[in-house]
Amino acid sequence: MIRRGDIGRRFAIYILLFSSIITLIATVTQLTLDYFRDVNLIKARIEQIRYSYLPSLSNSLWVSSMRDVQIQLQGILQLPDMQYLEVRSDEDKILVAVGVPQERHIISHTLKLEYIYREKAVYLGTLTVVASLDEVYERLKEKLLVILLTQTIKTFLVSLFIIYLFYLLVGRYLKEISLYVKNIHANTWEIPLQLTRKRQIVSKDDELEQLVLAFNDLRVRALVARGQLEQEKERIHVTLMSIGDGVIITDLNVRIELLNPVAEALTGWSLVDAYGRALDEVFHIINEKNHLPIKNPVESSLAEGRAVDTSVYCVILQTKLKEIYIESNAAPIKDTKGQIIGAVLVFRDVTQRKQNEDELKQYRNNLEGLIKKRTIELAYAKETAEKANQAKSIFLASMTHELRTPLNAILGYSQLILRDSSLALKHKKDLMIIDRNGEHLLSLINDILEISKIEADKVSIQLETFNLYQVLEDLVLLFHVKVELKNLHLNLHIHPNVPRYIITDKGKLRHILINLIGNAVKFTEKGWIDVRLMMNIIATQNPHLLIEVEDTGCGIAEDELNKVFQAFEQTTSGRQSKEGTGLGLAISQRYALMLGGNISVISQLEKGSTFYVAIAVKEGKVEELRRQISQVRVIGLAPNQIIPKILVADDNETNRRLLVRLLEIGGFNVREASNGAEAVEVWQAWQPQLIWMDMRMPVVDGIEATKRIKATTQGKDTVIVALTASAFAEDRKRFLEVGCDDFLGKPYKDFEIFSIIEKHLKVQYLTEGKESTEKIFAQSVLTAQDMSKIPQALREELRKVVITLDNCGIGEVIDKVSIEYSDVAEELKAMADSYLHEEILKLIEEAEK
Repeated sequence: MIRRGDIGRRFAIYILLFSSIITLIATVTQLTLDYFRDVNLIKARIEQIRYSYLPSLSNSLWVSSMRDVQIQLQGILQLPDMQYLEVRSDEDKILVAVGVPQERHIISHTLKLEYIYREKAVYLGTLTVVASLDEVYERLKEKLLVILLTQTIKTFLVSLFIIYLFYLLVGRYLKEISLYVKNIHANTWEIPLQLTRKRQIVSKDDELEQLVLAFNDLRVRALVARGQLEQEKERIHVTLMSIGDGVIITDLNVRIELLNPVAEALTGWSLVDAYGRALDEVFHIINEKNHLPIKNPVESSLAEGRAVDTSVYCVILQTKLKEIYIESNAAPIKDTKGQIIGAVLVFRDVTQRKQNEDELKQYRNNLEGLIKKRTIELAYAKETAEKANQAKSIFLASMTHELRTPLNAILGYSQLILRDSSLALKHKKDLMIIDRNGEHLLSLINDILEISKIEADKVSIQLETFNLYQVLEDLVLLFHVKVELKNLHLNLHIHPNVPRYIITDKGKLRHILINLIGNAVKFTEKGWIDVRLMMNIIATQNPHLLIEVEDTGCGIAEDELNKVFQAFEQTTSGRQSKEGTGLGLAISQRYALMLGGNISVISQLEKGSTFYVAIAVKEGKVEELRRQISQVRVIGLAPNQIIPKILVADDNETNRRLLVRLLEIGGFNVREASNGAEAVEVWQAWQPQLIWMDMRMPVVDGIEATKRIKATTQGKDTVIVALTASAFAEDRKRFLEVGCDDFLGKPYKDFEIFSIIEKHLKVQYLTEGKESTEKIFAQSVLTAQDMSKIPQALREELRKVVITLDNCGIGEVIDKVSIEYSDVAEELKAMADSYLHEEILKLIEEAEK
């Protein structure tokens, strides 16, 4: 049975409607075709009258035989559909008329009547033929009834057949599906949809089967989703019931739908009593400060369509009028279309926290006075620390000057006296002891000052081009004596890709190499020391000079490897050696980092250590080198040149006289000044070409004196070289900014003085070779045989004081030795003064074998 709204009913209506429209169109088309066929047939008859009857009518009319005209017209009128005919004269008068004229449903044609007389057409009049369409319309009506009846029957039968087929193939199965869907709410989801079809007519591509499969798949998914939804609802319900905060859910009218147990406890309302009530009846809150009612956050959330929380603590009034402090927030609940359908309110009891905050506030008030006091103390401590830091800088600057100034005199005069070729070897040895001890003291001072400068970030890079091979040869020569004393092998391996001339900070690279090779010699008792160099010239990296210093010494324990590069930290072997300050490797590491590289170490106890160094360098050119005079001794000026006038300004008489004597040996015309004011006066009167200007002098210091001289036209051409004991780069920069052309630090070497003069005045020197200090000491070193002369007890006493670095004790033991072995004691004293403690201990061990 087809019911209202049934898809079968709609299908039948659509089929019938469609068939009726098609039938109507076909009928109209057929009638139209028949109409035009009948009209064309009438027109054809009229044309036939033109050819068949018109000549005879024209003849009858020529002879004025109206009877014949009448007869012929009657004959034409008998033709089908002819209604009316008339003949008019050439004067448009009706001569003969037959039939009944009508005005509607006609086809009218007028034909000329002409007679051929003597081959000329003579106009006689006209014949009007009127055909009626009444019979045509009658025939069309008859056909219309027949066609409508037959087409309607045909359409109805076809529609019924199509509807039956639709029901047979689709409709009844759709009905089954519809009934199944309607019964879904009757817990029939577990039963799959099945159609009662003959399986032999069902193919795998059948649309209904595909629909059933898809529906059953959706059914399974819906079952799973329903189960998940039930689980999710259960989880949400359990969560709401077990959450530590109070939760209230309301509808769009702010009426309560749910309270969890915590909300029941906090509000004093049960869910049964609160359900359906307005929220304000159950959840009434007031401001904690003025106790005025606060607008419920749920109302604000629903009005604004967003989450809302209370900005201040509020108090909730329970049914028992008990007040508790709470925090709350509300958020709207929206459906899948984004429409608000309710709200959720979450609130928690913060009474305990409020009490704690009140207590903390009280404590804070009590602590304000103490904090204020501590703030004052901290400000004072900060000021004290800043003053201490400033005092440290002042102390370092002062110590730099105070320590370097006397060292300049000690080292300078020892170098000056060593120039005397007539000096006895013994005296040369004494002077070399003084010079070596001075250099050792200077290195310790430099290490301490250097680590201070590094920590203060006051160390700068001085790039220069130099001969790397020459530096390496000098270092091998420097350690030659110690290596031979310990019977070691110092091997230097330079890869062919290492350039001879490089650009980097020569002084810092030399410091790194001296420290690493010196440590290797110090901690190696037998075996060898390898120094290997090569270039890392990978295209993707900047060129780096790679250095490896490997030894077969005592090695470093694994737990001490992290200490080797820390300032003032020494390994166990370092402490046992009783030498050094623990600064060498720390400074070397900082230098390597500044030069764009790093230092690392691999070591094993009793097997030795290998230090790896990487330094960023560039290849230099020999043309960039200045003339090196460090390996020659200046004995005067070359002939045939003007003797320059040089002024020495220094308030320290010892240092001033030292430099004056050195310049006089070099053949220069020299004058001196004891302060800045005197230097300006001598310069004005004497006009020297170069001034050695000490920066710290009384009356007028070197900075002010330099400014006064450089402010004049003549002074701009005078070379002023700053002499400074300062170790800080910013001081030297300041000296150049005030007008100095160059600077030289104290203590200085004699060749540095002559080199700077050569640089600025372009003078030429007479020179002679320089005797190696290592060679001088090599001529007077003790042997194990000499040491064996000393009694065993005295050697043991000497061993103890040397190990403990007891200088007074060493002197006392040497005095005891000198009673019987004065020559041995003299050599021991020279070695002790030169800090050759390792060599003394080695000689003692070899003497006891």
